[in-house]
Amino acid sequence: QESALLIGHGKIGGLKAVAVGYNFSFGGAAFSQRENEHFLASAQFALENKVDVFVSIYQSGGKNVQGNLHSLKSMSTVQMAHTMLKQKNIVNIGILESKITGGTFVDAFGNQFLFAIKNSTDNLFSGKRVSASVRSSDSAQMPEDFGTSSFLERSGMCDGVIESRLDMKEKIVTLTKVLLKKAEQVKNKSNVKVDKSIQTAS
Repeated sequence: QESALLIGHGKIGGLKAVAVGYNFSFGGAAFSQRENEHFLASAQFALENKVDVFVSIYQSGGKNVQGNLHSLKSMSTVQMAHTMLKQKNIVNIGILESKITGGTFVDAFGNQFLFAIKNSTDNLFSGKRVSASVRSSDSAQMPEDFGTSSFLERSGMCDGVIESRLDMKEKIVTLTKVLLKKAEQVKNKSNVKVDKSIQTAS
C-alpha cells in the first residue's frame, strides 16, 4: 500500500460505483499530497467512466502537517473534485466512521449526503479540549456527546445515522436510485408533444 487511501470500482446493487476508504492503520490516514493525487485519480476515473455513485468512507487524523502547504492545498482540490462529480450527476455519499479530525473532517462536507455510523466518536475539526477552550470565552458548556454521531445528527451536520456497517449498502443503493430516477424524470420532462391545433380551436 502506497497511500492511506484504498480505492476500488465495480457495482453496488447494480450501480456503477467508485469507493474510497481511509486506512487508519496507515499513518493515521493522514492526508498528504500523495493521498490527494490518489483521491483525484479516483474522481477522474469516476468522471471518465460515468459511474452512478462515488462513496467516501472516512477515518483520518487530518492533513499531514509534514506535507506543509502541499497537504493543506488538498482541501481546495478535494472540494473541486466533489463539485465536478456533482455537475456530472454522479451522486456523492460520505460515510463517517470514528476518528475524523482536522482538514479531512472539512473535506467530508463536500459530499452531497453525509451519514455517520451509529456510536461513532471523535468526528470534529479539533479535539474536545481545544474546542472547549474556544467556547470558554462565552462560558458555554460543551455537550457531553460533542463529536459523536448523535451530536452530528442533532446539529444538522449530517443527513442521518446508519445503524451498522451492514446497512451501508442498502442506504447507498436506495438513495442513489431515487436520485438518479428523479434526474431522469427531469431530463425527460419535455418529451411530451402538444398538438397546437387543438389549443387554437375556438
